[in-house]
Amino acid sequence: MHSPFVIISSPSGGGKSTIAKKILQSSRRFAKAVSATTRAPRIGEKNGKDYYFLSVEEFRDKIAQKKFLEWEEVYIDKFYGTLLSEIEKLSKQKKIVILTLDIHGALKIKKEFQDRVLTIFLDIPNLEILRERLRYRATESSASLEDRLARAEYELSYKGQFDIVIENTNLTNTVEQAITAIDEFLHKCQL
Repeated sequence: MHSPFVIISSPSGGGKSTIAKKILQSSRRFAKAVSATTRAPRIGEKNGKDYYFLSVEEFRDKIAQKKFLEWEEVYIDKFYGTLLSEIEKLSKQKKIVILTLDIHGALKIKKEFQDRVLTIFLDIPNLEILRERLRYRATESSASLEDRLARAEYELSYKGQFDIVIENTNLTNTVEQAITAIDEFLHKCQL
């Protein structure tokens, strides 16, 4: 693990994918590490670009082979993880790796790599805004929406353990704050 990297975390629907995409568009020095998951692809998502879509069996095999930097079973049989091969590939290209992770994955990596990682938590003003974002996304059943909201409340309790907390209410401002924090972090890494 040579290059420093950045982790963006938020509750589901908190904007981590959108913010990461905007950061990636801001400079070629960044590259997103594509995560692996066992969830089904959403409309328009492509294997190898948005996620590596794996069966539960394939994911468990990779866990057994220690192929993940981090992984978590977020919901029953819904695994997410970061493949070591993805990080190694981007580090060789001298890219600053951007990861979008759940809170546990983010904090696990921070504990292991400490000053080589910047963790950014995207905060939401309240759960009602999150409920509307998830409804607008139209990817959740009523039951999964309630599961995600319950998990979000739990995840919000960890935000104080992140390096930076940014309230994600205005896309432009959130992206600017994130890029400023990343630039300051990278400057410290080079000292």
